[in-house]
Amino acid sequence: MQSPTPEEIKQYRTASGLTQTQAAELIYCSLGAFQKWEQGDRAMHPAFFELFKIKIEGKYLPESMHRGLRCAKDEPCDCLSSCGDDGGMQ
Repeated sequence: MQSPTPEEIKQYRTASGLTQTQAAELIYCSLGAFQKWEQGDRAMHPAFFELFKIKIEGKYLPESMHRGLRCAKDEPCDCLSSCGDDGGMQ
């Protein structure tokens, strides 16, 4: 598996509605590392990107992060359990 491009990382993060700080906290890395990945100064290991996608797509966001995100039906979510059929976040 290849490392994601900086564009993929940023696109995925912004589509989910997370700040860089929130995204970094979500996968237990520093803000500086996340910024370097998005700027293309450093390659993100595919395992970090996979973890990021798993957490964003649904089931592992801390309560403080999932408020205000958009669910799979592109409607505001207040709770993961209110998301569409698969509970996936966008």
